[in-house]
Amino acid sequence: MKGRALTMLQVVLLICLLLNSCCAMAGGANDNAFDYTVFENREHYKEDRFDKTWEVIEAPLKDELKCTFILDVDGDLTGNLTNICIAFLAIKNSKTISAVTSGQILVDDGRVFTFESSNLYKEYNIDGERVPDFPMMKEDALTFLEAVMETDEIALRINSDEGRFDESFSKDELAGVKEIVRVLLEQNALELFDDSKAQELFSLGAYTISVS
Repeated sequence: MKGRALTMLQVVLLICLLLNSCCAMAGGANDNAFDYTVFENREHYKEDRFDKTWEVIEAPLKDELKCTFILDVDGDLTGNLTNICIAFLAIKNSKTISAVTSGQILVDDGRVFTFESSNLYKEYNIDGERVPDFPMMKEDALTFLEAVMETDEIALRINSDEGRFDESFSKDELAGVKEIVRVLLEQNALELFDDSKAQELFSLGAYTISVS
């Protein structure tokens, strides 16, 4: 199972890169453009010059993985940030679990970020199962990204129709995610973030994000 589960996660990340972001929107010229080219050498980076968009994703991985979260960041080639999402993936018998209803991320300072959905706008279809994707509004995204950057460990809990899945990730296992977050924060990318699509979905009750 050790080899199969890890290989499956790597395949999931590659499949995610083939999907177009439903939120991606082309923007006009931007004098304070985000330098997305820093992601070009990352394994899970994709650029679409027809749609003038880019996407980078990262997930913490480990042997005998039970569940993980996927950070999905999208933008356009003019330097705007158009989408910041969190997806949750649970694994049982080397297969992804369908009907994930919520994901919870616990950071060092005790805060729990809870992502819960009733009608998700975007779902990855992996092995015939639904893997939900939660878009974040600007304020939520900034709070979450700063927490991820500061924490040395993350505890993850995913709830689904097939039960609860718990996992934890060390600072080393979070290194890939932290590198993306570091770039976003250092470049003040959230100032260039158009979260209108996330706001629309939030107002429709498609999902909720809470911190406790």
